[in-house]
Amino acid sequence: MAGIYDTPEMIRVFLDEAEEQLQFLEQGILELEQSGETPEVIQKIFRAAHTLKGSSAAMGIEKMKLLTHEMENVLDKIRNHLLKASKPVINILFQCLDYLRMLKEDFAADSKDIKTDVSSTLDELKKVLSGEYEGKKRKTKDKQKGRGEEKKFENIEQEEMTVEFALDLEQQDLLEQAVISEQKILICNVKIPEESFMKTARAAVILNFFNELGTVIETVPNIWKIPDDADVSEFSYLFISQLDAKNVEGRAKDELIEVQEVKVLPYDIESPKLSVQSVKTVPEFVVKDADHNKSTGHERKASQTVRVDVERLEKMMNLVGELVIEQTRIAQVGTTLHNRYSSDNTVEDLLGISNHVSRVISELQEGVMKTRMLPIQQLFNRFPRMVRDLSESLNKEIELILEGGETEMDRTIIEDIADPLIHIIRNAVDHGIESPEERIKAEKPSKGMLRITAFTQENHVMLTVEDDGDGINLQKVKESAVKKQIMTAQAAESLSKHEIINLIFHTGFSTSQTVSDVSGRGVGMDIVRSHIDKLNGIIDVETKPGEGTKFSIKLPLTLAILTGLLVKVNGETYAIPMSNVIEIVRKPENELESVNGQTVAVIREKVLPLIWLHDYFNVSRGKKGKNVFIVVLGVAEKRLGLVVDELVGNQEIVIKPLGSYIGKAAGFSGATILGDGSVACILDIVGVGKMASNRKLAKVNNE
Repeated sequence: MAGIYDTPEMIRVFLDEAEEQLQFLEQGILELEQSGETPEVIQKIFRAAHTLKGSSAAMGIEKMKLLTHEMENVLDKIRNHLLKASKPVINILFQCLDYLRMLKEDFAADSKDIKTDVSSTLDELKKVLSGEYEGKKRKTKDKQKGRGEEKKFENIEQEEMTVEFALDLEQQDLLEQAVISEQKILICNVKIPEESFMKTARAAVILNFFNELGTVIETVPNIWKIPDDADVSEFSYLFISQLDAKNVEGRAKDELIEVQEVKVLPYDIESPKLSVQSVKTVPEFVVKDADHNKSTGHERKASQTVRVDVERLEKMMNLVGELVIEQTRIAQVGTTLHNRYSSDNTVEDLLGISNHVSRVISELQEGVMKTRMLPIQQLFNRFPRMVRDLSESLNKEIELILEGGETEMDRTIIEDIADPLIHIIRNAVDHGIESPEERIKAEKPSKGMLRITAFTQENHVMLTVEDDGDGINLQKVKESAVKKQIMTAQAAESLSKHEIINLIFHTGFSTSQTVSDVSGRGVGMDIVRSHIDKLNGIIDVETKPGEGTKFSIKLPLTLAILTGLLVKVNGETYAIPMSNVIEIVRKPENELESVNGQTVAVIREKVLPLIWLHDYFNVSRGKKGKNVFIVVLGVAEKRLGLVVDELVGNQEIVIKPLGSYIGKAAGFSGATILGDGSVACILDIVGVGKMASNRKLAKVNNE
């Protein structure tokens, strides 16, 4: 059956809301497993499931509505202490969550054809409700013994009208639970202006508003059953909340739009009929302390956000990039004119205007970049469920610690870094953290620790994944590399600790003896390296036997506009992304050495291969016997030194593609326009490294 709001706009709104509620569900089920059956956690899950049920019914997704309804029944049993939230029950709730995601994806692909079959999951939920999965029951007294299938509650307002709510057993239980948890039970009567279009849609929006302040039990008339052509302008909502009637009414009047009148009144559940009178004359229901209804500081704020298509943001960023280029050129022209005509007041005015425009464009650039930024918490939200499932399948106990979720990154980087982080986490759980028995033998706590941290460092974001497991077995890594013919035994023995660790990033490398669903196929860390390469990032690995392993990833905040180091080679200017620059050193040329035909330099007790771009561009290296500038670069786990003739300085650069006429040029990721109008090529550090490797290989083959 088609939904009543299945227009493209409403579908997009539904998909956004559904994703948000699914995240709430996942977090809530995890909290239920870890924290126990607390009323707050159960209410959080119940509210998310209830919201999904209502919105999916409006969109005509019958399978999602049925699934969330059965989930509500299970949660209701848990809330009323008729069912224990045991491991099997939690697993079934997670299974429901997975199927809800599949239903959402099916609906996004084709709203008319939902292929996912949920019958088996519905059967599992019914088994839970019938008692097959019940843990230890705690009997409770049925306050409504002998009640029928439905009980009718009436709101008799002395001066107005009578509203009758027909409640089933489940809804009656919700009201009873509200009494136990000392929540307010309210009736919210809302009138929508007669001239308002789509009154039913407006009523659904109002329903969502009340659901954010509490939980709507029933509406009169039922919003989801009103025909499209019905002209209904007055709706009543039976509603439970922590807020009192006066607070809810004030919030509704302030924040709801296209509403003619709002009236919120309390009632007495103990009465056969719900007598509703003025808020001033009826005492609030089950309030035990004076501070109960004081503002907590977490009240809902009026929505001040709008959804913007990503393509518009990309276009804005491109236009800001053009402004940055022109601003740099204006500043340089102003400086040139000032040097020529220093006594001309007009030139002074031009410099003042240039400086002001520069500040405005910088603020504009920062603002546009922030609109593309998202908190990394959106990525972190994926990990608790994944770690929980992995630890269960591997029979391990793991405590996941997430820190720095408020750190913001460009949305494209967040999307691209997800896979590398997932692979690192899976390896940490499978290879790094030992089983409880092994940890106890090693005099460690039986529960392992996995810490994921994000923080900002200058113009970069640092991500770390750290475990307290057994560490990387360097001997095992060497043996595996020899066995897989990645290198000879003699070459393996000459490797440093850092070089041995970096073998894990080699294509096809794995130390696992068996292939499982988690690891052992020789893929994973290679994907990590290639993704971080693409993002111009750097990865470092630290490990200590018996103490654990730490992966540190350094990423740029954004890929659209970046800070570049301008250098000169034989008079030509090139730009290097600062995210790849580790340090700049100057060494006498006579201190450079050669190993197997490769020029190297010892910097901070590490041997780095050196690359002269002059050799690849077929230009002279310049005079010998001088000091050489070495730009130490990092890309993923690799380090190399780039020899340049001159350092120009740092500059904000806008990446421009080389265009289809030139195509892909090895060693270059694009170009940028400098302040004097000239073009500087942007070096692709990954490509430069490959060029060096290919040149060395060709030289060896020729010899």
